[in-house]
Amino acid sequence: MNDQTSVDPRLEACLSNWDGILPDAYANLVDEERKRLINRVNTQVNQVAFKKERRDYWKNPSEFFHDRGGDCEDFVIVKGVILHRLIPNLELKLVICRMIGYLRRVHAVLCVVLPDGEVMYLDNLYHAYGADTFVEYYEEIKRTEWPA
Repeated sequence: MNDQTSVDPRLEACLSNWDGILPDAYANLVDEERKRLINRVNTQVNQVAFKKERRDYWKNPSEFFHDRGGDCEDFVIVKGVILHRLIPNLELKLVICRMIGYLRRVHAVLCVVLPDGEVMYLDNLYHAYGADTFVEYYEEIKRTEWPA
């Protein structure tokens, strides 16, 4: 990207799936509409390929779309950028966690806190899910506020 305010054309193309969104177009959604939109973003981005990286490099959305994929934290970044653009008043958090079970791999998911306090987790491995399901599959290591 050329400057901090420009949006990569590939990200714009992805956003165009939501009717050419203006930042405030979804500001007044009711809870169920907001959840449906969040689920659509999660499903849409999850259609991009997962690509294991040889080194731990966090791609920006431009690199993600150019490479046609990335690993778990790259999915978190893209979903966070899209959701921040669509619904700026959402509380977003990057969650680093460890999978429960024999693999115990480190993983990253996007935590979305809705205005009513309900929590949704967006994962590149599964559909969006709530806090009860998160604790069933993951052990949280670190939670970081989404950069403004």
